[in-house]
Amino acid sequence: MHRQVGTLFDLARRGVVAVRKSERGGVFHRKAYEIQPRDLGVPMLPFEQEVLRLAIGDDPAPAPREFSSFLNRVASSGRGVEELIGKHMIALGLLDPERIRTRRRWQVGSALATLLGAAAAVLGAALSAGAVRSGPAATVPFFATVAGIGVAALLIGVAGLVVSSNISPLTPRGAAAAAPARELRHWVRDIAAGGSTGAPDDFERWLPFAFAFGSGAAWVRHFRKRGETPLPEWFQADGADLDGFAFFDFVSASASSVDASAGGGGDGGGGSGGGSSSAG
Repeated sequence: MHRQVGTLFDLARRGVVAVRKSERGGVFHRKAYEIQPRDLGVPMLPFEQEVLRLAIGDDPAPAPREFSSFLNRVASSGRGVEELIGKHMIALGLLDPERIRTRRRWQVGSALATLLGAAAAVLGAALSAGAVRSGPAATVPFFATVAGIGVAALLIGVAGLVVSSNISPLTPRGAAAAAPARELRHWVRDIAAGGSTGAPDDFERWLPFAFAFGSGAAWVRHFRKRGETPLPEWFQADGADLDGFAFFDFVSASASSVDASAGGGGDGGGGSGGGSSSAG
């Protein structure tokens, strides 16, 4: 979800959409925001087009839609975007389909071995203990053997999961590109955490990446404290809100919603390892 919201922010930065404060307001008088279509003719990659579809729908002349609705659609239907990102990375020669299939086979087989092994170990141990207490004693070796086989399968499954985690889906070209990508993620997170300072121009340029890396709210907070960074042109609100914390509130609330839907991973440490749309 972090990647997909980061992609939407990148589309906004490129003039495809804008975000504005809703005049209607949200539930319990909370601030609400809308996604407003702008230049839908900007060239986009397939996964960017899918993010845009989740944001504004399929209508040829779309009307503004609530940003919260976009987050809900990403949470429930965003897997298609991830599949398109994977296809794009394969087309770029960054991912190896055969390595992906091999890794998936190892993961599935190891997970099954782990689950079945654990079940056999527990069942065999329970039946063996019951036979010791109430007989027949002749069945104890059999149940103990079942438990032993289960433990062995469990250990094999765990080892298989470790092996599968070390099977990289990257091609040599992808592996070469991964190092600078990790350096970029570290740099963005370091600035968001206050470990180093960035130039004012870095704020909007790298905001989609900061959000994709799970550090969107911290990124905005860092530059807001500096007080020298103009807000993005694509964020629209009245004068009073622009003088306050409207944009910070928007990004912070978005980050909190994404973190909650994604099961954790907040500022500075969470989020996905991939970049936003311009990372391609």
